[in-house]
Amino acid sequence: MRTAIQYSLVIGCLALPLAAAAERAHPRGADLGFAGAGYTDSGIFATRNPAAEVAEGGRGVRMGIFGLGVGYEFGDVSDFGDRFEQVGDDADELSKMVGNLGELDDVQDILDVIDQIGTTEESINELLDAIAEEGYFALSVEGHPPPFPLSITQDALRGSLTVDLNFSFRGHVSVLHKGRIATGFADIPTDLDTFQDDGWSYDGTNIIDPDGETIELDAEFTLDESGGYVQSAQNRTFSLGYGTGVLVRRAGVLYAGARLNHHTVELSRAAAFFDDDAEDTLSDRYNDNLRESNDVGVDLGMVWHGPGYRLGATVYNLVEPSFDYADIGVDCDAGDRNCELLDEYAEAGFVERGKTYTMERQLTLEGAYHHRGGRWMAGLSVDANAVEGPFGENFDDEHQWVALAGALRTRSAWAPQARLGLRHNAAGSELTFVTAGVTFFRGLHLDAAASTERVDSVPRAMQLNLSAEAAF
Repeated sequence: MRTAIQYSLVIGCLALPLAAAAERAHPRGADLGFAGAGYTDSGIFATRNPAAEVAEGGRGVRMGIFGLGVGYEFGDVSDFGDRFEQVGDDADELSKMVGNLGELDDVQDILDVIDQIGTTEESINELLDAIAEEGYFALSVEGHPPPFPLSITQDALRGSLTVDLNFSFRGHVSVLHKGRIATGFADIPTDLDTFQDDGWSYDGTNIIDPDGETIELDAEFTLDESGGYVQSAQNRTFSLGYGTGVLVRRAGVLYAGARLNHHTVELSRAAAFFDDDAEDTLSDRYNDNLRESNDVGVDLGMVWHGPGYRLGATVYNLVEPSFDYADIGVDCDAGDRNCELLDEYAEAGFVERGKTYTMERQLTLEGAYHHRGGRWMAGLSVDANAVEGPFGENFDDEHQWVALAGALRTRSAWAPQARLGLRHNAAGSELTFVTAGVTFFRGLHLDAAASTERVDSVPRAMQLNLSAEAAF
């Protein structure tokens, strides 16, 4: 039995060689610390608002050297991983106790074991109820290879041309559980005197209830209606964007840009029983249910650049690309318990048999105020609407960010810039993050975010980005 974290790591190891994906649940690079407000010291903002790079005003080439981000998030359940594993341990113990009942001859010994079975059964149900209602574990990884993102701003282009290649991965583990597990022994009195006084009896093989009905003691127990549910989304996105000035006034300049995105997305869903070997099961089911598809999206952006301030707007996924999961719980082979589990939950409406992930249209507004001397800035970005991620609202996978940050340019040559801010997701898990970042040597960015909500003194979510770029 593996923990919830191990479930996600297994899926992550399977996915990363294939590349992965991406919507904006995990901001890239220094964007995490800058609140997405289009600050000029990082080319990563050209991958948000396609008008941002030309609005920066400089000429030349800016290129990425490397970029990597990792993050996690889990539900509001204490010790989720330990609880997840405890279910498997308790289930194994319960199965052994149920299996041993038929080997006992003394009625008092049988009633003692039935009492232990009842206690363990209740413990499993409490654990399953808790982690099924609020428990999940999500893992994210994103990155880009050199020289991406690559931006070229030249007079000959009359603007900025940006080329980008990005990889990202998200894995999500939750629990499939409905009703309460029952061994069928709950009504049997475990006190011998009560057992006899109420008309129960033991015939040497089975227990007979007061109505003369036989309760077999050699029944097998399994958790056939409960298991771990794993989802994953991978994407490789190649983008080509262009931005240029469209209106010049005394009060400022209006820039506009557009970006074409080609997405290669791989989606998979799998079920794993608590008493199965997680690694082997998930490896097989992940590949069996993996589906790859391609689609194209378009982003539009505008930036008004005035003296000491900037205002911007971006429409992501103007043309909404969509990608299909493989159908689950269909044409199950005899004895294929994992397929049958998904079939049962699809029939009950707990999961979708056929599922489509659509990168929904979203409007983001941004603004930044820059001190005229360039010593500090304050930025704000707001998503005007919520969008679903690849796993959907039923799994707390909705995003509508509000972010605020401030940055200070220091006189230090090795750490010339520091930033601090807040991010809040107004949809889905509704977590709030404290963000912080620092830039070393004018091109090496380290940014982190930690949720203010904690479970067992551990932040429910954290993100860490390390990226580097060069300009010449």
